[in-house]
Amino acid sequence: KKKKKKKKRQECNVELSYNLLIVDDVSENIQVAMNILKEQGYNFSYALNGTEAIDLLKNNSFDLVLLDVMMPDIDGFEVCEFMKSDPRLEDIPVIFLTARVDVDSIAKGFNVGGVDYITKPFHGNELIVRVKTHLQLYHAKRLLQQNNIVLQHKLKNREIRILSELEQNQKEMIFMLTEL
Repeated sequence: KKKKKKKKRQECNVELSYNLLIVDDVSENIQVAMNILKEQGYNFSYALNGTEAIDLLKNNSFDLVLLDVMMPDIDGFEVCEFMKSDPRLEDIPVIFLTARVDVDSIAKGFNVGGVDYITKPFHGNELIVRVKTHLQLYHAKRLLQQNNIVLQHKLKNREIRILSELEQNQKEMIFMLTEL
């Protein structure tokens, strides 16, 4: 009797290090969010106003932004609009983390490009789950975009190869016809 070998299922456990930007004009709010999320292994940067946030966004790479709405110089909605107008930043998910609970503000948050809206005070577990979900979606979207580029190159190469073969076959056919 032959024993069947069990195939070991290999899982791809890729450890990703995500970079988060937290923007709030109250440093205690930034600290609370960082303390809740630090167990997840994220890298953090922070800004205390919209101008600092835009400077950081221009010069660094982030995977997600937690953004307060009410800030002195440039509010969170304007920061988000800036991000969505910049091709390098437009796909970065923005989660509004704010005390504004009115329906108009929530709607505006989504209309300017936010992917989620969490009101203060927030629950730690809710913040963890929402951040994790949007990071997974962002990463999956980037993988799909990269795979599409690879497939487009393969398709183009295949098209070039087929056209070349067709051209060669035509030349051979013309040669054979001239030999008749």
